[in-house]
Amino acid sequence: MIRTLRIVSLLAMLMVVTGSVLAQGGGQNASPFSAPDPNRPTGLLTNTGEAEDGYVLVSMVQSKDTLLLSNDGRVVNIWPGDYYPSNSAYLLDNGHLQRAVSLENTFGFAPNGQWGFIGGRIEELNWDGEVVWSFEFASEDHVTHHDIEPMPNGHILFLAFERLTREDAIAEGFNPEFFAEDRDEIWSEAVYEVDPATNEIVWEWHLWDHFIQDFDENAENFGVVADHPEKVNINFKDPDESLAPNWWHVNAVAYNAELDQIVLSPRRYSEIWIIDHSISTGEAAGEAGDLLYRWGNPQTYNTGTAEDRQLYYQHDPRWIREGRPGEGNITIFDNGGAPRPYSRVVEMKPPVGEDGHYIMEVGQPTGPTELEWEYVAETPENFFSSLISGAERQPNGNTIIDEGLRGHIFEVTSDGEIVWEYNLPPAAWAFRAERYNLPVFGELDMTSDLEFTGGVLWGVDCNDGTQPRLHEYLPQEESAMRLFIETHGDDAQTAWETEACAEHDDRAGIDE
Repeated sequence: MIRTLRIVSLLAMLMVVTGSVLAQGGGQNASPFSAPDPNRPTGLLTNTGEAEDGYVLVSMVQSKDTLLLSNDGRVVNIWPGDYYPSNSAYLLDNGHLQRAVSLENTFGFAPNGQWGFIGGRIEELNWDGEVVWSFEFASEDHVTHHDIEPMPNGHILFLAFERLTREDAIAEGFNPEFFAEDRDEIWSEAVYEVDPATNEIVWEWHLWDHFIQDFDENAENFGVVADHPEKVNINFKDPDESLAPNWWHVNAVAYNAELDQIVLSPRRYSEIWIIDHSISTGEAAGEAGDLLYRWGNPQTYNTGTAEDRQLYYQHDPRWIREGRPGEGNITIFDNGGAPRPYSRVVEMKPPVGEDGHYIMEVGQPTGPTELEWEYVAETPENFFSSLISGAERQPNGNTIIDEGLRGHIFEVTSDGEIVWEYNLPPAAWAFRAERYNLPVFGELDMTSDLEFTGGVLWGVDCNDGTQPRLHEYLPQEESAMRLFIETHGDDAQTAWETEACAEHDDRAGIDE
C-alpha cells in the first residue's frame, strides 16, 4: 500500500536539482525537468485484467529500497539497503535480488550516492533482504556504473567507466577543446564479466581499443570516420549536449545468449551498439571486438543527416525474449529531448544478410528506416521522461513501460491501450521496471501488503497562495528537514511552516 501524498517543490530547490540531474544525464541542457503532477493519485490506477501475470520489480534512483509490486497494487516485498542504487536491479530464479549500488568513495568518479549513477559495488540479497554475496570494483582507474546483466551461466556482466587522463585522451586523438571545465580527463567505457563463485573477472571489452578520429593525424587511430562505422569516433559531440567527462554515458547492457552478443546504450551518442561476446578477451581488443552493429544516429560516424537520426538519449535496449511476440527484435526506450520533446518506445529489427552478419554499409546510415512497432502517447508531450526509464515486451504481447522521471509504470497492448497503470509516490523516480513470474514465487509469501511512503513531506499553504513543500527524495530538502528536526525536536514541522511562510503573509494552515 502506498500512502497518497501531495507535493510541490520549492522553486529555488527545484532549479538546483534540475541542473544537477541534467548534468548527470550528460548535460542535455534544453530538456525540461519532467516533474509529475503534485496532486496526482498514487498507487494502482488501472487494472483491466488484461495485464500479463506476475510481479513488477522497481529499482528507484533516490531510494535505498527496491520494490516488488503485484498486479493488484500491493507492495509484496521491499529489499532495504545500506547503499543508494547505481541503478539497476534484477530478480534471479531463486528469488534473490541482484543489484548495483553506490559506494561512498568512488575515487572522484561522480555523481554517486543519492541521485547518482556511479556505483563500485554489486550485491545479491535473499528474499528477506540479507546480503549473501557482494563484489566491489572501484579504484582511481575504474568504477562500475548504471547497469548489470545476470547471465544464464550465473556470471554477471557489468559496465565500468575507465579514466583517461588529459595526456592519455590526447594521445588517442581527443580534441582538447572537448574537456569539461576543470576536468582534464574523460571516462572511457568497458564491459566486464565476473564469476560470483570466485569474484574473478573472466572476460572484458574496452572501448578505447576501438576508437577512430580525424582530428590528430599523428595518433595511431587516425582515419576516415565515415569509412569505418565499426569504429567509434572519439570526437563526436551532440550539439545539444554539454561537455562532461562521461563522454559516452553508456546506461544499459543486455545479453543475448543465443547470439552470444551484447547490446549497449551510449546515451550521449543517441545510438545502440552490438558487440561480440563469443570471442576471447584478447580478440575483443582487436578488430573482432569492433562494433558488429550500430543504429540510431549515423552522424556519430559522419554519415547521413539529422533527418536520418532515430534516437534521442535512449535507455534500456534489450532483445525480446524467445517465445514472446517480436522475439529477436530489440525494444528501446527513446527518451527524447530538445529536438523532439516527448518519449516513445520503439521495436526495431536489425538487418541481417544471408551470411548471418549485420548489414552496415560504408557511406549509408545503418538500417532499419522503418520500425516494427512504436508506442507514442495520444498527445505525445504527455509521455516524456528525458532521463532513465525502460520498456519490456511481455509474453502476451503487451509492453510494460517505465516513465522514469514521473514514477509512472504502465502496460500497453500492441494497439497502445493502457491495461495496467501504477504511480509511485511523488518524487520517486523509477530507473527500471520489469515483470517476473518465477516458479519460486509459489514457495514464497506473496500475500504481503507493505507500506512504501516514498517522499515523506511537510507542506503548508501560505496566505498569498504559495505552497512550500519538503520531501526526502530531493537531497537539499531532506537536509533542510533534518536540520529542523535536530533544532526544534517535536516542534520541527511547525517551526518550518512558520519560517517557510514568513515572507508570504504568514501561513494559512497546514496542507494535509
